[in-house]
Amino acid sequence: TSGIMKHLSSSITSSSEYLTNAGCAFSTANFLSNNGQGTSTRYKLIRRDIAYIPDTDIYDNSTSGYKSVGTYSSGAYAGKKRIDRPIDATAVAFNVADNLAMTARTDPQYGVIFYTIGLGDVDHVFLRRIANDPTSPIYDKNLRDGLYVYAPSQDKLKDAFARIAGEILRISL
Repeated sequence: TSGIMKHLSSSITSSSEYLTNAGCAFSTANFLSNNGQGTSTRYKLIRRDIAYIPDTDIYDNSTSGYKSVGTYSSGAYAGKKRIDRPIDATAVAFNVADNLAMTARTDPQYGVIFYTIGLGDVDHVFLRRIANDPTSPIYDKNLRDGLYVYAPSQDKLKDAFARIAGEILRISL
């Protein structure tokens, strides 16, 4: 969870109310030992260690945005982002990356340009968004254009890299 969860100001000891005698509930050993008990049992272990996904990561990048993230409908964490479903954790990762890219693109000090390559089965919209590609649904003509190139297979990667190299050469002249 590095980057998502803030560090505690005080230490958690092995006698803490938050830990079992074995330590972290969502340790690799616990996850693997519960492997035969089904997916829902394994994901419940996550909830024992992390209650919900915060609204921002430790760098203040929002965990909301591009992808929708499920929330708890009732209980102490009603309205908070779910941590116990991989689809929500994945959506948060997309959102943080998308928001971070937006922050980098809009920082006038650096003038960042992103070039992205999609290989195989990828989220084309996400990669276009990261690059500020003119075909992106959030394209901003006031920012520098990036480029998204799709390579449907490994044998097309060379062409994708050549296209990006050509674009870099073109803007450097």
